Amino acid sequence: MDFKEKYEICQQVKEAVQLRDYANAHDIEFCREMAELHGCYSVKGENENLLEFLASIFHYGRIQGIRQERARRKEGQQLCSKK
Repeated sequence: MDFKEKYEICQQVKEAVQLRDYANAHDIEFCREMAELHGCYSVKGENENLLEFLASIFHYGRIQGIRQERARRKEGQQLCSKK
């Protein structure tokens, strides 16, 4: 992995950590249910930390999906305008 790739990953991690602040009670409960379903638990016994971690990933995935959909739509609009 080169420096550019490592830097991009670090930026994505920072963004994901910031997104956990937007987790509401529904998101946390969703993460709690998913963790229980898969038998996940915090090694240190603090499930709050685990749930914040899962909420960060949950929101990051959601945002990435929104970005991909926007890019797909934008690409489609550009193709239509070229016709």
